[in-house]
Amino acid sequence: MDKYNRTPPKMDLETAVAPSPIEIEPPDIEGEVLLTLKKKKPQRRHRTRKYHAILTKGYLQLFTNRQATTHRYQIDLSKVIISEENGAIVLGFRVESHALVPEDTKNFEKWKDAVLLHQQYRRVRTR
Repeated sequence: MDKYNRTPPKMDLETAVAPSPIEIEPPDIEGEVLLTLKKKKPQRRHRTRKYHAILTKGYLQLFTNRQATTHRYQIDLSKVIISEENGAIVLGFRVESHALVPEDTKNFEKWKDAVLLHQQYRRVRTR
């Protein structure tokens, strides 16, 4: 390839390597979720709030409602420990953890798989 020639070399389809599924951007997902702060000690009240969530490019963006133009919270999924507990997706931060539950419980598996896929995608992108 010439130093100044910017055209890429031609690749044979048999020798071309397909990108791994993690390098491909996962599909976006959005919907209403309930977010609860999980306390270490038993408390009388656990404040649960409803948010409109958009999961895109490894970030979970939480809006106060569907019409809001700016997000209230933006969570980088590469920096969070994710686990499942009693039908909730637990987001573990350094100081505290939050339980994320889709409002429509039929979509729980869809949300769980999407969160894990976006977390892997974000971790590959930040290396």
